[in-house]
Amino acid sequence: MSYKFTSDWFLTNQASWDVHLEDFKHKPNLNFLEIGSYEGRSTIWLLENVLTDPTSKITCIDLFDGTLEENNMEDDPNLNLGYESTFYSNIEPFKDKVTVLKGWSHEMLRQIPSSEEFDFAYIDGDHTAYGTLMDAVMIHPLIKSGGLIIFDDYGWKDPSEPAPQNSPELAIDSFCYIFEKYYNVIHQGWQVIIQKK
Repeated sequence: MSYKFTSDWFLTNQASWDVHLEDFKHKPNLNFLEIGSYEGRSTIWLLENVLTDPTSKITCIDLFDGTLEENNMEDDPNLNLGYESTFYSNIEPFKDKVTVLKGWSHEMLRQIPSSEEFDFAYIDGDHTAYGTLMDAVMIHPLIKSGGLIIFDDYGWKDPSEPAPQNSPELAIDSFCYIFEKYYNVIHQGWQVIIQKK
């Protein structure tokens, strides 16, 4: 299929995802969650490589109008701040398997029933420590035993304000430490992957 992308921040993660998502591939009734979908590149990869069964689905949460760290990167020629229409165009072939919640993740996550459970969550939304930690804490009770959480951009620093509270690393380290009883860290690099015990 032909898709439109203006940037690729996902390619370097594909090999790791291939390995760590192997046990999920092509299984029925999978329920995935993605916070921060941008143009849908990771969404489509999941739909084409993992969520291939007709009964498997994904929920995507995004503001679709840029976040604070994106606004600090407006001079980046690879940044598309008008990406909502691009996202919808790209996911069109899979629209029956995608639920889109538009808004701040901490507000949208409250709308998800506590009875709903996810096999996998990808956190790539608000890159502040506060936002990343809030996403992780709110997702924790929704993740099934054996399910995965992938945090993106562990080493990213806000170029305009590189203080620890303005990047995901502090939040990821804090969550993994506080929730050590519940998760095993199975991969750490630019992304951190944890599995619920």
